[in-house]
Amino acid sequence: MGLAILGPALSVTPAEAAQPVAVPLPRAVSVSAPGLVTGISCSPSCDLFAKAGTDTVGGHVLPVWNFTQGDTTVTGANPVIVATAGDTLHITLHDALTVPVSLSIPGLANVAPDYAGAAPAATKSYTVTVDRPGTYIYQAGHIGGSDPGPREVAMGLAGALVVRPAGTPNQVLASSAPASGFDDEAVLVLSDVDPLFAAAPATYDLRSFNGAYRMINGQVYPATAPILSLDIA
Repeated sequence: MGLAILGPALSVTPAEAAQPVAVPLPRAVSVSAPGLVTGISCSPSCDLFAKAGTDTVGGHVLPVWNFTQGDTTVTGANPVIVATAGDTLHITLHDALTVPVSLSIPGLANVAPDYAGAAPAATKSYTVTVDRPGTYIYQAGHIGGSDPGPREVAMGLAGALVVRPAGTPNQVLASSAPASGFDDEAVLVLSDVDPLFAAAPATYDLRSFNGAYRMINGQVYPATAPILSLDIA
């Protein structure tokens, strides 16, 4: 799975190239409402579960792994975490998979690598201070030994973390001339899926990964949620 996060600030990882394929007519999807991006708060605390489930991708029901807010059903997409620069996040990771899982946030220097993670059916607590505004990825981290981390990311354990500047929520650079503000935003998590890998994530040769389906926020175009914009006079 190639992965990228596009948001109101910084894109932090590249997407891998994949050949697009024909997909069936779209299923019903929700609409991304105009205005500021909303999501879950992990300040003072939140619970994320690493879980297995299924998602309909290109007309096929495929195994997927996601983070969920609480012990809820996997939907194919991970929750967006929204914070403000200076916040301290307290995240309890619950491993509901059969492999160990750790949490990583690339681009935040104060997040130390965790090569142990949470064992299956166990939990692990993380305390993270988000000191810089931007758009980041939270994802399954590297694990020592056989290191299932990259395979876990490819199975879907990666979501968006939006860190807003302190002060006015929609003011990006208050000191610039003119001030750089915005009235509307949307986060796009770009990924791709190889059905053969999804069917055998523990044994499939990642060098043969072929992203047959390109995803936007866990959905295959054209079955992606429309992004509405504000009607500004």
